[in-house]
Amino acid sequence: MDKKIKVQVIGDCQTARIQGQHINAHLGPIENLTRSNPDFESKNSKFLVDSNIEVNFWGRAGYKCFGLDLGEDINQDLKSSNAEDMIDAYELALLHPEYPGLPGATDGIELFFNLSDVKDADLIMPFIGYVDCRNWIPKYDNAEQIVRDYVHAFITEFPSKKLRFIEPFPQFKHVETYAYPMLDYVDRHAAEKSFIAFLRQVSEEYGLLPPVTQEIVYDAIGEEFLLSKHARSGGEKQQNTLVDGLLPEYNKKVYENLSQQIKETVNLLF
Repeated sequence: MDKKIKVQVIGDCQTARIQGQHINAHLGPIENLTRSNPDFESKNSKFLVDSNIEVNFWGRAGYKCFGLDLGEDINQDLKSSNAEDMIDAYELALLHPEYPGLPGATDGIELFFNLSDVKDADLIMPFIGYVDCRNWIPKYDNAEQIVRDYVHAFITEFPSKKLRFIEPFPQFKHVETYAYPMLDYVDRHAAEKSFIAFLRQVSEEYGLLPPVTQEIVYDAIGEEFLLSKHARSGGEKQQNTLVDGLLPEYNKKVYENLSQQIKETVNLLF
């Protein structure tokens, strides 16, 4: 490759957590987390997977395929959710008071990124569908239409860019959260399988590479189901119930697996 390739991953809350791991991997020593460090802001989200690949992860809680309007979201410069898995600022502030630039224990570091960054990307990797399979497709049995509209939205919005889709984050088998009761796993899993089958089919119809598979997640946990033992606590906000997100140690491995897939995709397409 003669030039640096810019990659944009667009997803939901699960992507926001992976984004936090991306930041952890590249910010380095904890003093780099200080707001007083001028290099902190300049780095923004533009971290490298390797010397020729620059990656930006954008993830927003609740982001879904149904009703997706990329043009409007980009025009509004929609913000991501906070990079949730970023090194915990509360813990750092308590453990390392010698770094005065760190926020206090009641003021966590927050990082939000702009969807408009996608305009600079050479390769876009959509990672959406988890919310659709969790909440909506089991009710309406409309996986094919959802997937076709989803893929078409990216094809038409970005006709000159390379695309490779990522299969939606797997459903948790048994996690009941305070925020919402989950539909039965059998129904969610059936919706997920249908979504993935159509995503593979439609990707082939458009001449795209096959989607990156859910194996990036299953390999990270070393099991074939996402269970309560893999889930994180929602803290006081969620009345200390579990949320359907992986513990940071598993998301770190998901990030590493996805980074490898990004490298392989760039090598195939550029």
